[in-house]
Amino acid sequence: MIQSSRNSGRGRIETRLRIGQGRDPGMARNKRQSVVFQLRSLTGGVGIVVARLAKEFERLGVDVAVVCEKPLHSAVTSFPDTIDVESTGSIMKTSGFLRMLAYLARRRPDHVITNDRRSNVAAIRAKRVLRLRGAVSNILHDTYSVALQFKSEEDQRAQIRHYREIYPRNHRIFAVSRGVATAFAELSGLPPDRIDVTYNPMPALAQLRAQSEAPLHRWLEGPRRVPVIVSAGRLQHDQKNFAMLIRAFHRLRQQRAARLVIIGEGKDRARLEQLVTDLGIAGDVDLPGWQQNPYPFYRNCDVFAHCSIHEGFGLAIAEALSLGARVVAMDCPHGPREILRDGEFGLLVRYKDEVAMAAALDTALQTPAPEARSLAKHIARFDAESVARRYLDLLGIKC
Repeated sequence: MIQSSRNSGRGRIETRLRIGQGRDPGMARNKRQSVVFQLRSLTGGVGIVVARLAKEFERLGVDVAVVCEKPLHSAVTSFPDTIDVESTGSIMKTSGFLRMLAYLARRRPDHVITNDRRSNVAAIRAKRVLRLRGAVSNILHDTYSVALQFKSEEDQRAQIRHYREIYPRNHRIFAVSRGVATAFAELSGLPPDRIDVTYNPMPALAQLRAQSEAPLHRWLEGPRRVPVIVSAGRLQHDQKNFAMLIRAFHRLRQQRAARLVIIGEGKDRARLEQLVTDLGIAGDVDLPGWQQNPYPFYRNCDVFAHCSIHEGFGLAIAEALSLGARVVAMDCPHGPREILRDGEFGLLVRYKDEVAMAAALDTALQTPAPEARSLAKHIARFDAESVARRYLDLLGIKC
């Protein structure tokens, strides 16, 4: 049982736990190693990655649960009944934090894997409050050093102090690319060998190909004379840089016939649609919205384009590449260069260079796709089972 009271003088929550009460006795008999994934939301790329890892862990014999702040109806994927998924509400509020504490007190997991900075702080605090023996590890999904550039100098110093104070307390720290690992080591002062590179997981290739057989967008069906470029991502972050892609496409369109499909949804839809109209290319650009299954787009496009300003990994690049797409990606920090192996499996474009992006799209439309055998060997490192087994090995979980 958890009891709490607010000390108005210090504005502090004091929480006391009576060990052994409020705990499911069935859990105590469970001999499997247990893992709780903790994150803010099951939406977006992080939600997809956590869902894939959770399902793969569970398939490999681990007792898995997921706890997130936002309502579950916003999740980008579903979970089997064997995986418990709990929504706490905001852990920045007393009620949400106490719900998180109660959940962890009941499950008492062997490992908590956090997926963002504030979940990490909350889990480390919960471990102390509840006297959990379980270890708290964190996955670095993005390049924090890039995000810091948009903050004031005072905020930058405060966050760097935070990283240097909090992250040494983690059992393991995982980074989704070598670039993310290197950048965070420099930012946090941690030794590079304290951060393990664990790429984002993709479904097995056979599963991807099966899902890519679904009905297509009208521009991608049957024989076509006009090549189609596809991109994907949420339409609400400047990070994805779709405005630059649209301007680059406009330059390309002045040289040759082509079409552009951007799948995704978000608050910037109206702004991007207005840009398309202003450039006079509305007949050649389509924003069909978020797609539950993007794989038919990736498999059947002529080129997959990626223009993010920063990207921890770039899961859509890996998925499109695995389905045989020719890829053009801006050489941003950090994932695209690693996925494309320094340009061997796709074209890397000079950072924030709209003219170079247009030229690369034109070049890609005339370039054969990567050789299948060497590509298959390269992308095997992103297979969900391989990635999950690496996590479990680093955590010391035998399966």
